[in-house]
Amino acid sequence: MGERFQFLNLSTPAPREPAASRAGASDSPCCVSFVIARDPNDREPKIRSQNRDLHICGQIAEALRNEGLRASKPSRWKPWGAGTHTQGTGPGLDLWLTAKGEEAIIKCYMSTHTRSRNPSYYLSEDWALVKASIDKVLKQALKAHSIAWKTEAQLEEEEFDLLKAKS
Repeated sequence: MGERFQFLNLSTPAPREPAASRAGASDSPCCVSFVIARDPNDREPKIRSQNRDLHICGQIAEALRNEGLRASKPSRWKPWGAGTHTQGTGPGLDLWLTAKGEEAIIKCYMSTHTRSRNPSYYLSEDWALVKASIDKVLKQALKAHSIAWKTEAQLEEEEFDLLKAKS
């Protein structure tokens, strides 16, 4: 009986394909990292907090709606992070945000995933509109700084380098 079942190990993440080989990946920057000041009401002691992620994602979604885009109510994403769906005139994007709280700042990483199966979406006018709106929201509504747009591969490489430096 035991040989028919496969044991699922949840303690280690499944290996991911390199970003360049995943469908929808492109050479166009589709991920953004930014830093915001820590909210004085943020009493969360943990470095990672889904409540913090939801709060920041909610601010972004509300500001995108104020810019005239459609944005869904943010929800928790597993194992961490928060996400929202936003749409300009095209197929729409899923925005996935993770934040890491530090002493006085919050480092945020947000990746976008198009619902279009066409990687050229990131070259379209719709993407340019959505990206410009996200930029404006980060700068004006969240007062973010150190805003850097990157490809998914660059973001993964940066995170890998940070993990390697800590070990």
